[in-house]
Amino acid sequence: MSAIKSREQDLFVTSAQSAEVRLRRFLAENCRYRVELIITRNRVSMASLKFIDNSRVRLRLHEQFLQAPSDVWEALARYIRTRRRSAWDLVSEYAVGIDAAVEPAVAEKPKLRYKGAVYDLRAIARKVNQEFFQGRIKYEIGWGNARPARRHGSRSGKSIRYGSWTQSTGVIRIHPLLDDKRVPRRFVEYVVFHEMLHAVVPGEFCAGKRLYHTSNFRAFEKAFPDLDDMYQLAEKLLHVLC
Repeated sequence: MSAIKSREQDLFVTSAQSAEVRLRRFLAENCRYRVELIITRNRVSMASLKFIDNSRVRLRLHEQFLQAPSDVWEALARYIRTRRRSAWDLVSEYAVGIDAAVEPAVAEKPKLRYKGAVYDLRAIARKVNQEFFQGRIKYEIGWGNARPARRHGSRSGKSIRYGSWTQSTGVIRIHPLLDDKRVPRRFVEYVVFHEMLHAVVPGEFCAGKRLYHTSNFRAFEKAFPDLDDMYQLAEKLLHVLC
């Protein structure tokens, strides 16, 4: 537990920083070179890269790359690793679309319904944030749109996506089926904790795919008490709610 706690502090600091820090971390984790990243507002050159030696790269990017989709970041890292032209072509395609005269768009915060018939998500999220993250997670939270259970993904033949975290907006959505007296409050707290944890433990890029529930993520998730009970409840509630 102490080992998890020490790593926790480092990741909390990271999650509180800007998109530039997230990009620097992403490049450090996914490139075989030490990347010297320079963010610019250059109106002519949107992206340039220089291999300094066998271990260092100097990368200049227009600030709008901080808002780029994940596949652009992944292509950038892939080019640094492999120097494949196809990866740089994807980066260039994004660069061509940048209007240097326009400020980067700020994602509009959605209007979220947080008070349910049974549970107040804002109250639950405040408690979870303080209990596990020292109040450091920046987020918005609300009930999602009602969706039927899917017919796959669990031993019962059904599955529910109980919650979701959107990195770009910091929005947590909780499935409205959990706003039910038959659902223990502690389980709702666990789902909120799980989604907040995605803000702290970044996904990892592996074999062309972005993985979120990594071994690192599962190690941090053990900070939640009675985690095995929560896993069992997640399965049992499928029979109750569907």
